[in-house]
Amino acid sequence: MLAGTVDELAGLDDSYGRELMNVLESVAAELEKLTPDERKLFAAHVDAMSARAAADPLASTEHRKFLAEFPAAFGLIENTD
Repeated sequence: MLAGTVDELAGLDDSYGRELMNVLESVAAELEKLTPDERKLFAAHVDAMSARAAADPLASTEHRKFLAEFPAAFGLIENTD
């Protein structure tokens, strides 16, 4: 689903899509440097952010989906799909 969000955003402007992919690749590279304990801590932080977004009526559907999918998409937790 995260890939679908990226594809949707990238469709807005090709240069924007390339820049978005560069940023996401950079984030992924930084996350790979985390220790297993740091990964668990960061995943818990993202889960808390996701829970707050889910309860926020002003949070967009895309923001909620991004946060919900982030830990699995970036390998912080095992993907259960």
